[in-house]
Amino acid sequence: MGEATSALEFRSSAAPAYQPGVQGKDLGVMRLYRARALAGRLGAATDAYRGEAATEIGIIFQLTGCTRLERRDSSIVLRPGEWSTCGSPGRGRMLNLEPVEVLILLVPRRRLDERTLEALTRLRQPCAETDLGRVIRKFMLSLLDDLPTPSLTIGASLGDAVIDWIRLAMLEHAQVRRNTSATELMRERIKAYVRRHLHDPGLSIDAIATAMNCSKRYLHKIFPADGHETLAHHIWNLRLQRCREDLLSPQCAIKSITEIALSWGFNNSAHFSRSFRQRYGATPSKYRHRVGALPHPALPLSGNSLPA
Repeated sequence: MGEATSALEFRSSAAPAYQPGVQGKDLGVMRLYRARALAGRLGAATDAYRGEAATEIGIIFQLTGCTRLERRDSSIVLRPGEWSTCGSPGRGRMLNLEPVEVLILLVPRRRLDERTLEALTRLRQPCAETDLGRVIRKFMLSLLDDLPTPSLTIGASLGDAVIDWIRLAMLEHAQVRRNTSATELMRERIKAYVRRHLHDPGLSIDAIATAMNCSKRYLHKIFPADGHETLAHHIWNLRLQRCREDLLSPQCAIKSITEIALSWGFNNSAHFSRSFRQRYGATPSKYRHRVGALPHPALPLSGNSLPA
């Protein structure tokens, strides 16, 4: 019989020569797993975990073996080196055709911009591993094997770095099917730079233009990408979103609202409070009290718990 964890459940009838197990780590609001499973089905999650399925999207990197991802309207087979989206545990099925080892990154949908979320949701074919894909895979393995449990801020930054690379990998994949414009690639580079420097109160259009070696006029020209969000608004909205996540995080419960605002690059708490209220319909203090710190689901196993 197969082995199970509290979040990911393995069902298998294969001989126990290949030891299954799950290793996981929090990266801010994202979660990274490495799973080994026998031939059979990587089953649904527990009821509590399944309740989150609609709010998360999974990105799976195949390390060894072959896994068939079965969705409502399609079915694909992932081979070593390939990656795709797998929804969340409890949505669709993952059928292991042989003993496998996979990496799964679970990302809250709210953490992704509209365009990236749409591209990941519509992904229907395996993405072949490229040089960038190998870098992403090795980086995620290093996070699991070599990094002690990171703080919320560092974990969030590392998770954002992985998402930035995955965005670029998707563009790389799209270039095989169509000619991605230089403007689109530049826009993604700028967004990645912004995410990496959100903590810096000195992040500005001038600073971005200098870092990207372009003019401010060019930055204003290629933004907004979707017709309504300027680069300045993009920075502002991301900062508000990160502050909102910290206000809801039990790990930030001991932080004051001013500390949270300053940590994400705001330099005026009153201005932050007004902007937050305009965006979310309540002041930060009332929002924190009303919604409360949401409990974060426990990982199935912690640390280096994967059998050797």
